[in-house]
Amino acid sequence: MTRAKRIREKHLSVLLAATLTLTLAACGSEPAEESAQPPAGVTADVAKRIDEEKAHKEQTEKTIPGLSAAQVADDDPNRPISVKYPQLNNYKPFNDWISKQAEQTAETFRSENPAKGGVVAPELTQNWRLLAASETTVGIQLETHTFSGASGSTESRTVWVDSANNQPQEGSALLTPEGQTEVRKRIIEAIKKTGAAANEPDPQHTEAVIAGTSFTPAGDLHIIVSQGMVTSYSEGRFEVTLQGDPTSKLTPLGQAARKASLQGAPGFTEPAGSKPAAPATTAAPAPKTDCNVEKCVALTFDDGPGPGTHKVLDALDAHQAKGTFFILGEHAPLHPDALKRMAAEGHELGNHTLDHKLLTKLSPEEQRREIETTTETIKRITGQAPKTFRPPYGAYNKDTRAVKIPIILWNVDTQDWKTRSTAKTVESAVNSARPGAVILMHDIHDSTVQAVPEIAQKLTEKGFKLVTVSELGGEKVRPGETFSGR
Repeated sequence: MTRAKRIREKHLSVLLAATLTLTLAACGSEPAEESAQPPAGVTADVAKRIDEEKAHKEQTEKTIPGLSAAQVADDDPNRPISVKYPQLNNYKPFNDWISKQAEQTAETFRSENPAKGGVVAPELTQNWRLLAASETTVGIQLETHTFSGASGSTESRTVWVDSANNQPQEGSALLTPEGQTEVRKRIIEAIKKTGAAANEPDPQHTEAVIAGTSFTPAGDLHIIVSQGMVTSYSEGRFEVTLQGDPTSKLTPLGQAARKASLQGAPGFTEPAGSKPAAPATTAAPAPKTDCNVEKCVALTFDDGPGPGTHKVLDALDAHQAKGTFFILGEHAPLHPDALKRMAAEGHELGNHTLDHKLLTKLSPEEQRREIETTTETIKRITGQAPKTFRPPYGAYNKDTRAVKIPIILWNVDTQDWKTRSTAKTVESAVNSARPGAVILMHDIHDSTVQAVPEIAQKLTEKGFKLVTVSELGGEKVRPGETFSGR
């Protein structure tokens, strides 16, 4: 329990720019009668245990202008770390703050979990999604999964911010002190009705119980209760919907958050790829390079797209170079223009799973879902399905092979995720390049984005042809088989 509290405190996060211009959310219905129990005539409060497999399938593609994703990642299969967090264009104070929080989260996990490898490898994964947005208010949901070698747990919380005070606050801040007390009681009673043993939380966890507070599209309170808060860890997480208008229980921030959450609220851009795209218009194909004759290398980029991906594309275009981008399914809807540009300019779009989990710990069905969901997302956006795949951390097994998509590894690791140094990334990529090299980088790191122009220039000056992985490998790139260079 102590570890859960410490991790929760490290993960606090926000997303708002005071200048964000969006349409106000639609107003709700007239307030219903308030009471400690659900209002008369309203269906009773509902609690249900979260089906983690089903929850994993139910991804959202809500987005707003200027919203993008970043990640702290350790590409080490002996202790994989992937802490994803939001970024907002032209809002440096927020970006600096949330970046620091993500780094601290990862560092805490590193210090408490030595690298082990194998099936007991400790793993940290954080995902996020946009819950609601209006002209004044933004809410996000964070889910953090930790595995420490013996067991795993998932913690959920929401973070809200309103331009009136511009301070990040967890879901508990949506409720008045009296409202918090009532909501906790109703949560416990609702969970008890499922047959699970639920008890009052320890004093240090009273706010953590309601840290995952948000609203349904109809304006009812919706709380995701993390493991171990009011039940045993083995009971898992619960989602609880409290029926009835909650207005009297809400703080001003809570009222603004509810308004932004109401069903039919405008302000969101249409999810990228919600409608199938026509195949991307492509330029006339460049003359095919014979990599049996020419000095070919493949520059590959993982974990994007990110805010700097267009700059990477600019640099490649300036040197008539092609790259291969292994796309995270969660990041794809945030930068649809980047994906469309990749396809139109003749770069290769590869699959990097939905949310960067260590595949070797997943069931065959979970692995297939990670890959196929991402393929579908990329195809909706670009009209083209990715034909190659790179497993996170380079980790795969026979179940991964069974998906029957080429598995692309690498033979040059720039370690850009570790050094975060433009100079070191350039040095590694240029000095390690040889004919047939597959060079690993990550276009979500600004240091790497800044390195690509110099890398492309120096490799071109050395006589290398910068081609896609499929062009480099040719017939050696086969479904279910690995390719790491010539």
